[in-house]
Amino acid sequence: SCEQLLKETGKDLRVAGYYAGARLRQDGPAGFADGLELVAALVDRFGEAVLPARAEAKKGALELLATARTIELLDSGEFVSADLERAIAALDVVVSCTATWPEAARPNLKPLVTRFEHQAQPVASTAAAPGTPSSMVTGSSTSTIGSTRDLLDQVRSMAFWLRDQDSGYLPSVRLARCVRWDTLHDVPPADSASHTRLAPPRGELRQHLKRLVLQKQWHELLERVEGAFMEGVNHLWFDLQYFQHVALDHVGAPYSAWRELLRADFALFLERLPGIERLTFNDGTPFADDVTLEWIARHAVVCDLEAGEAIAPLPVSAGSDDDAAGDWPEIEAQARDLVCRDGLEAAFAWLEALPGLRTERHRFLQRLVMARLADHAGRADTSLALLGELDSQARTLPVTRWEPALIFEIRQQLVRVLKAASTRKDADRPALARRIAELQAELAVLDPARALTLS
Repeated sequence: SCEQLLKETGKDLRVAGYYAGARLRQDGPAGFADGLELVAALVDRFGEAVLPARAEAKKGALELLATARTIELLDSGEFVSADLERAIAALDVVVSCTATWPEAARPNLKPLVTRFEHQAQPVASTAAAPGTPSSMVTGSSTSTIGSTRDLLDQVRSMAFWLRDQDSGYLPSVRLARCVRWDTLHDVPPADSASHTRLAPPRGELRQHLKRLVLQKQWHELLERVEGAFMEGVNHLWFDLQYFQHVALDHVGAPYSAWRELLRADFALFLERLPGIERLTFNDGTPFADDVTLEWIARHAVVCDLEAGEAIAPLPVSAGSDDDAAGDWPEIEAQARDLVCRDGLEAAFAWLEALPGLRTERHRFLQRLVMARLADHAGRADTSLALLGELDSQARTLPVTRWEPALIFEIRQQLVRVLKAASTRKDADRPALARRIAELQAELAVLDPARALTLS
């Protein structure tokens, strides 16, 4: 149990947060007050030494107390006066103690504060979130904003609430960018080397975002980008926009439908402040690294198409230093454009001439892109031949061990083409059905969870 873990193993805010949630479900508001008191005792007694050790993890553990689901459960119950007083006092201790913590560890408990202020006026003056003046929480109709910090605190709370709503990601993202970008009227001053006086993002943040890309944790990546965007001057760290759109390219509906709108917002911001993406922070960290600048050149440039301006293709290479993504999504996008413009043969010739085709993996990816293009162009026979070649090679080379996800893509595409072939009048349907069943069984072995979603 949570109680046993805290007594015998370690003083961990994550366990205390789970305990508070469990007590809320089991005993209602009275149980939640007990959980809040436990959290307050840990924070008060151990301070920043309390587990978990990482600042972001501390923040996340404490913010478990203020999720939309927690507020919903609190609204479904009724606080008696004594329990309400205990909860408010405990929350006051948590907020006061964490106010001195580093920004990365400091939780946003404003949703919980707002919930309590509807029941008891005293919490408005004693449990304000860190850096939030009491005037902001004494009543939404008359609240005032006295500084940029006050404004950002309000925006954080509003964006946090929006993200918890159905289809709330888009309005929450646009709200944050509207406030942070549209209130910037001039390019920050810089010296002759393009260095500004602005502090750079935290060093470990980029590594964390890259790790999420490698792990394909797209939803978590989007959440982390939004949290980082509101830190310091990270709204000018444009690598965040690149990471956001890497996630949007993979996460699926409804997010994928919002990509172009968000890219247009970013492009219009850059057009309004020309050259801002070429500046650096005070330590030389660029606002946009080379990968981001290439992405901007392809996806975040305002073009006057009516005046004849065309979108220039981005230089690509099969060999990339970033094995997490490389240039292959961009290569496939440009190849599709080439098919529409000049035909499948021209696209294949362009793919054959790609620079950097050095490894077996590059060759596999090239052939897979060719197969997809052929299928898209209605050349099922060509697609089937290419996929058959790839599948045969996968059975003789150790590809399955070093990149099972790539083999899954090949066989999934092969199943799709075979199913389409089985609809022809002259098709050998029993043979095709057996082959499809074999491939589906192999997909289940490669990735059982993903294979189930295809059934």
